[in-house]
Amino acid sequence: MTAFMVRPVHNMATLADFLSILAIPIALSIYRLAGLFAERSRAAHESTLRETDKRDIKHAEAMTHTCRSVALGISRSSAISSPNVLILTQNLAITIGTVVTQHGHLLTKRGQRAAERARNAASLILESGNDCLAINASCMAQDLKILSNSVLSPDDESLVERRRRAAGADIPA
Repeated sequence: MTAFMVRPVHNMATLADFLSILAIPIALSIYRLAGLFAERSRAAHESTLRETDKRDIKHAEAMTHTCRSVALGISRSSAISSPNVLILTQNLAITIGTVVTQHGHLLTKRGQRAAERARNAASLILESGNDCLAINASCMAQDLKILSNSVLSPDDESLVERRRRAAGADIPA
């Protein structure tokens, strides 16, 4: 209507031309606004994933520390009865397996190998009973020490890249 009053538009064809010229900046501003919303959404998703990684790191460290304490107790104590040792060892194997399956992406390769060795030591204790108990439990405790020192920090590059991929930051707009 304003264009009719100012008189640059004389008929419907010139009105259509005039509106098509205005459509380009409007489309570009909508595209830019959508890009900003997508970037904020990705950043929020990455932040949520970082918090999840922090929580999972603390959980993995706590489980590993508990397993190591139990393994040290088994290796140093001869007062624990054989059935109790087997139950404790079975729980250790399950817990170590849980750490690896649920939080394996938070471990270094060295930590994953140490977890596998600790699980194997627990299996040897279960298979052999009290034979070589102290040696296997001691080896398991050493591997669990390595495992507890092999949990990545939330700012590790592999975790940052993993979060970026999960949030879709590597997908072009």
